[in-house]
Amino acid sequence: MAFAVLAAGMVSSCKPSFKTGIYTDEMTLPSPSEGGDSLFFSINMEFAYGGNAKVASAINRSLSDWAFDLEDSPEGIDESAVAYRENLIDEYLSEPESVTWENSIDGHFTGNYKGWTNYIFNFYSYKGGVHGLQTVCAIVFDSATGEELSQDDILKEYTHTAVAELLVKSIKESLSAEDGSLTELLEEDQIVPNNNFSVGKDGITWYFQPYEAGPYVLGGLVGTVSWKELKPFLK
Repeated sequence: MAFAVLAAGMVSSCKPSFKTGIYTDEMTLPSPSEGGDSLFFSINMEFAYGGNAKVASAINRSLSDWAFDLEDSPEGIDESAVAYRENLIDEYLSEPESVTWENSIDGHFTGNYKGWTNYIFNFYSYKGGVHGLQTVCAIVFDSATGEELSQDDILKEYTHTAVAELLVKSIKESLSAEDGSLTELLEEDQIVPNNNFSVGKDGITWYFQPYEAGPYVLGGLVGTVSWKELKPFLK
């Protein structure tokens, strides 16, 4: 059964502030066919409450859309989570072949910078095959309104090419520190500002999924461009 645990944390950087709670749900569903396969499902998802109700509602609506991607999304995160779980169960039970599935959603607020609030989702899905799919989705909210921000709210028009060069440099430096040969696997033309980003005192950080800018062996890639480097390109 799903349940929500209200945390004592507080997210604030500019008024209004809001409290955060955690919605958790775990389930193991055995396959109806013989073979010992199962559906493993879990959610550990932070949400907003209290403070300005409109801000919390706007944030939670976005979080539900990102996490569950339902055609007709219910009002609350708990209702959306249950609907998502039921859809997943129906899909699993309709599979003609028995195979183990795994599906997990982990989402948390990751801090504030100036008037912005960061949130990161980590998703994992496995429905058979060599390996599962791990993805990272970063969201930046306007702390005062709860509305999502795009990178184009921060960067000037027609600056993505220049910023992309700085991103390539950042990612190559990170890979070189790990293993210099990995940089040869990069598909540099695919490393562009992709609107999957967070903001902080060190600058803007962009996240790239496995396969997005190179083979699976590179995993997810992360590049940070400092505010100093971005200064010519900021609105």
